[in-house]
This record gives sequence, structure tokens and C-alpha cells, in this order.
Amino acid sequence: MNRLTIKIYPGTLKSLTLSVGCALFVYGGWFMAHDTYPLHVIIGYSGAAFFGAGFVVSLGYTMLRLFSRPWATIHKDRLKVLVPIRFGYKTFMFEDIGFFYVAGSQIYAAYSRKKGNVPTGLLSVMLDNLPEICNILNERLERYRLDAK
Repeated sequence: MNRLTIKIYPGTLKSLTLSVGCALFVYGGWFMAHDTYPLHVIIGYSGAAFFGAGFVVSLGYTMLRLFSRPWATIHKDRLKVLVPIRFGYKTFMFEDIGFFYVAGSQIYAAYSRKKGNVPTGLLSVMLDNLPEICNILNERLERYRLDAK
């Protein structure tokens, strides 16, 4: 593997915990849906549908890890982030980014002034050690700027 490339994978424990939790709530919703009280039926089907979608998403994160498909790849001059809706990667060039920061449960990239300075969410809650990843990204960004001079 190239030392200039760092691959970041989803947190296995987080995705498995979310999968099991969603499956249990779907199971509970299914039992509520077969009650005689109409409100319980509506709540049961709604909960089963909502947590069923969560189960599918969390299972997708688990599959990413099992098939060794990285959530993000940090290169010398760019960051490639997986976009799950498109099943492809989006590339963010370091020359367009001012800095990276953590807010809540996501890593954001603040674009430099020439791109409009609009923050973009890059990496999500399913990753472990977000502050460490953010520090690595900012170090790579600084190294890129020093090499570009």
C-alpha cells in the first residue's frame, strides 16, 4: 500500500450495534402491528418501516467493512469520500479546501474563498475517532500547501 494513501473504514462495532438495535425495534413494531387497537397498528407499522430502513442502512455500513471498501481515502493532494446514494466516490481537492473541522458528529470541509467558503459535511457518525481523522486531514492539507510552494 502506498504510504501517501490512508484508507478510512466505517466503525464495525457501531454498525453492528445499530443493525441489532434496528432489528429488535422492527421485531417489536411487528408485534405492535398485530394488536387489536388501531393506534398500535399504525405505530407498529410506522416503527417497523422506519427501523427497517435503518437496518438496511446499517447493514450497508457493515457490508462496506466486510468487503474492505473504504468510506474515505486520503491521498497526497485530495480526499475521496464515498457517497452511498450513488455507490461512488466524490473527490475533494486540497487546493479548494481551507481547513477541516469537527462539528457534532461530522467532519466538515470549509472551502477557501475562491470556492465560496461554504462548509460541506464529509465524514459521518459511523466512523470512529473523528477528531483524530480531522487532525490527519489538516496535517495532510498543510503538507500539501508546503509542497505546493
